[in-house]
Amino acid sequence: MRIFSVRVFLSILLMFLFATGNSQFVFASSRLERVNPSPPLVPGTSAVTVGGNISGIAIDPTSGGLLTTDYKANTATFYASNGMGDPVLSATMGSMTIPSNSMDTTYIHNPLNVAFDTASHKFFITNSNVPVPDPSMSSNTLPLITVISDSGSTVTTELTTNFIGLESVGILSGIAFDTNNHLAFATVYNTNTVLIIDTTATRPKVTNRMTHSGSGPTGITYDSSADTIYVANSADKSVSVLEKTPDSGGKYTQTSKIDLDFEPVGIAVDSESGSIYLSKPNNSTFAVVEPGDTDGSYVNIVPPFSTGAIAIDSAGGKVFIVNSDQSTLTVIDTTTNKVRNTYNIDYAQVLTYNPTTNKLFVGTSDGKIYTVNAARL
Repeated sequence: MRIFSVRVFLSILLMFLFATGNSQFVFASSRLERVNPSPPLVPGTSAVTVGGNISGIAIDPTSGGLLTTDYKANTATFYASNGMGDPVLSATMGSMTIPSNSMDTTYIHNPLNVAFDTASHKFFITNSNVPVPDPSMSSNTLPLITVISDSGSTVTTELTTNFIGLESVGILSGIAFDTNNHLAFATVYNTNTVLIIDTTATRPKVTNRMTHSGSGPTGITYDSSADTIYVANSADKSVSVLEKTPDSGGKYTQTSKIDLDFEPVGIAVDSESGSIYLSKPNNSTFAVVEPGDTDGSYVNIVPPFSTGAIAIDSAGGKVFIVNSDQSTLTVIDTTTNKVRNTYNIDYAQVLTYNPTTNKLFVGTSDGKIYTVNAARL
């Protein structure tokens, strides 16, 4: 009778354990072991298969137009909104050759980043590994940044001229905007330079070049509330802080440098709190540097995994991170700097956030665009 009671008890226990939705249990070596479940699917999500390898993505929050880039295919693709915030294929553009002196040819070469400027209503694509043109060609035909205007349902392309002379041909990586003053900031990895660009010009042009003590600048972000530029330097494991000072004549100069113990690549700033978020792909580091902390201290705020692209919903108090190695989307609470949840999105690689519709768009390496209702995360 006692043996029967024990067996009944175990049977009831197993039924309870298997009925739980948050964990799974199996027998192994005559003992009960817990198996960590896969991350849940993202709620409120739809997907569109577009093909290719989406290496960059940006949104026009007003029209809902979406622009993606493919690093290997040297292309950019524009998707107009269907009126509900979902992307619909509109136009594909791209070229693998140096354009002629006619500025009508679209030029995209190994695009590293794409971002949208709400002030000029234009997408900016940073090209990398740009080959040196034929000496007979004007250096003005070498567009290291391709500018694409969005009219809502169609796009027109403008090739930026006289951006960087032949002495600086190389790798443009990050780009950020000061929409109030109609400026763009772009990092040049191989020259340790930050370009300041006038976005109001018919063809946006460089108005200043800043060198700083950081080496190998990759990501860049601008804090509008503090009028401060932050540059992630992967080569020397640091973040450069660029500000305007009373004796700088209204120009940005480096005022401090935050030394780290890892190589930051992704960087974003929360305009509400001033916190700086940093990631390094292929590493277990996703960190936050609080305002005023210039001694290199940071908090590693997520469980170890490879982190990548970052987007911030400052009003909603959320940070979004994609992890291409583990095919996940992680949501961080900016108040506590702790993980709210982690979801599964196969081959997630890049993302962009639209504060107007409160939707997140995730691009994948297998050619899909996921539309995510951020209110449900």
